[in-house]
Amino acid sequence: MIRTHKIALDPNDRQRGLLAQHAGFSRVAFNWGLARFKAGLDRKDADGKGQWLTAKEISAAFTREKREEYPWCAAMAQEVGYQALRDLDAALHNWRGKKKDGSARKVKARFPRFKKRGMRDSFRTNTGSIRPLVVDGRPHVRLPKMGAIRLREPLRLSGKLETATVSRSGDRWFVSLTYDDGVKAPPVMEGEGPRIGVDLGIKTLAVAADTEGWSKEWANPTALRDALKRLRRRQKSVSRSRNIIGKSTPSTRRKRTLAQVAALHRRVADVRKDAQHRATTEIVLHAVEVGAVMIRAETLNVKGMLRNKRLARAIADAGFAEMLRQLAYKAEAAGIAFEQVDWFYPSSRLCSECGYKNALLTLADRRWECASCGVIHNRDRNAALNLARGTKEDESRGGSGPGDDRGDARPSSAGSSGKSPDLRVGSRDCEPRTGQGAVRSPIRPGTAAETPSNDTTRPEAEGCASAPTQPKPPRALADG
Repeated sequence: MIRTHKIALDPNDRQRGLLAQHAGFSRVAFNWGLARFKAGLDRKDADGKGQWLTAKEISAAFTREKREEYPWCAAMAQEVGYQALRDLDAALHNWRGKKKDGSARKVKARFPRFKKRGMRDSFRTNTGSIRPLVVDGRPHVRLPKMGAIRLREPLRLSGKLETATVSRSGDRWFVSLTYDDGVKAPPVMEGEGPRIGVDLGIKTLAVAADTEGWSKEWANPTALRDALKRLRRRQKSVSRSRNIIGKSTPSTRRKRTLAQVAALHRRVADVRKDAQHRATTEIVLHAVEVGAVMIRAETLNVKGMLRNKRLARAIADAGFAEMLRQLAYKAEAAGIAFEQVDWFYPSSRLCSECGYKNALLTLADRRWECASCGVIHNRDRNAALNLARGTKEDESRGGSGPGDDRGDARPSSAGSSGKSPDLRVGSRDCEPRTGQGAVRSPIRPGTAAETPSNDTTRPEAEGCASAPTQPKPPRALADG
């Protein structure tokens, strides 16, 4: 399997300058190739079609002309420039909507844009001179033309080293070492067994539940929201700093303040990614422990959800796409099937006990009582249970249950117009109905009886069997 380990570098001043120069060389090669490709498209033939320059043609032209146009590049590792042109070729194939092998891509990318100095500086190399080593008892990595650079932590992977990608985030440099450990991915388990459902949200980053009664939730660290005050203060300092008009070099104070802003953004991203890795790793480890055969998650319309101006920042701060990406590759490495359910599967609206569909559920209802069997559900855990227990046949039926004769999984007018509103903001475990004649009153925080988080209780069999053919509408239970 291909594995990658990203480690922070600890370069000295000379090495820091060499890293910046190689990042600039990679940017120049990429921009030069993109400009040459666009010039070829602008040259129309008799049929009005532009010329599509191949990667070999662009690379050969760059080799001929780089020493005259950019004489300083002779001191750089030449593989860095060729890798940049290969990245350009991959970006153009993505824009064309095809992979390098000719197969179609699911999502067509936009046309590549020119790189800008200081914005996501990086370069990649795969020459044989890359190798990890130990100098004076400390871990280092040897890069071409730059020598041995100290690593902040030891390398934990072993195998055949294929590529090294160096990137800059703020004022820090990182290296991503890609290894082929020679181990084949385990085959995906088949047959019957436990399944795990994962429901994503805002206040609760993820809620996972399996078909055996286990459930757990992970809180959202809200990294961006907690850093907004400091970020505003530093952005104001950038606005007040001196930037000489017509000069390419800003003032020293402005450089220092921009570095502080970049460091704060890096901190926000690190906190978010740490929470995502902890949650996804624990889910996959539990799946391996109980012998789960599948992990199922919902398919979210994140682009449509971001149109909600009140929740757009919180939705973007949660990082749903990264959560799903990590679940997918970690499940594959563990030999567990990963599946995303149908877009309109109403996981939050279905009762996980009897299958009744609450067509009146709104985004504000964090807990609700099933009108058919009387079970009081926590919205998040109920959705995770439905994801774990659901099947393709349930999705094709739209998840309709008793009490809803429409058989349609689309949300009602009370919810979003794009899909069933699955933005969870709170969490509370399922609580049972205390008796057949119990009074149904809103449950307030701190007053409900404590029950285990993995126990969803339903009333006696007589109560479920005697449910009316046309149950009354469910009551949403507010938190106070």
